[in-house]
Amino acid sequence: MVRSYKKKSDRLSWSQDQMLSAVDLIVKEGKCLKNVASQFGVPRSTLQRKVNIVNKNPSTGPDNIFKGFTCTFNAEQEGAFSRKITRMENMLIPLTSIDMRKLAFQFAEKLQIPHHFSKETGFAGKDWLRGFMRRHELSLRKAEHTSAARANGFNKEAVQEFFSLLQDTLKRYNFTPERIYNVDETGISVVPKTSPKVIARKGKRQVGGKTVAERGETVTADLCMSAGGAFMLPMLIYSSGQQRFKFFSSTKLYLLYK
Repeated sequence: MVRSYKKKSDRLSWSQDQMLSAVDLIVKEGKCLKNVASQFGVPRSTLQRKVNIVNKNPSTGPDNIFKGFTCTFNAEQEGAFSRKITRMENMLIPLTSIDMRKLAFQFAEKLQIPHHFSKETGFAGKDWLRGFMRRHELSLRKAEHTSAARANGFNKEAVQEFFSLLQDTLKRYNFTPERIYNVDETGISVVPKTSPKVIARKGKRQVGGKTVAERGETVTADLCMSAGGAFMLPMLIYSSGQQRFKFFSSTKLYLLYK
């Protein structure tokens, strides 16, 4: 099935307002269908079909004249879904695509809303999910792992307390930018996560490549700089007690072994 169809012809280049105005001229004023179709730039066959619908039932409204594919949920219900997804994301409990499709099916069943979801699997379709995300500016992302302790510590009260203490400290000691430093750390693995493709003999099931270690070890790198733009020398922290002074003899690094 085509996921993102791109229009290749000029069909349906007219608007619903043009078609409604043309139908009103023919039904209410008895204008010639051919002239009206040419005046509003709408197809004669389509205009004739819409006029026949109104002639059969004069009380027919625009919704029945332009009846086509409809959404399972209305705008208010989809808005509630979107707010729920955002709320769960802010709580660091994001919903997966499977969770959302299952939730949509259960919601439609509970409220007895007519739908075309699969009752065998109990899930809404992938096409419905794509359309829903497109209508509400949502996307599939890979969530980063966040520890419970870090998530619980990052709240509004803790952030306000931190900035309050920071403001009081800056006012008390009158720090200049050259005296304000920030340090951050990152882990660097000695074994690369990805390896380039190599040339090997055909028919061989597995091709090996020599690395420093099977799983590798992580080296912690600490970087520090001031608000004025001054950098401290980087510090590398190794997990083993084996010293590597020869390897770093010509570099300006702080080495720590633990």
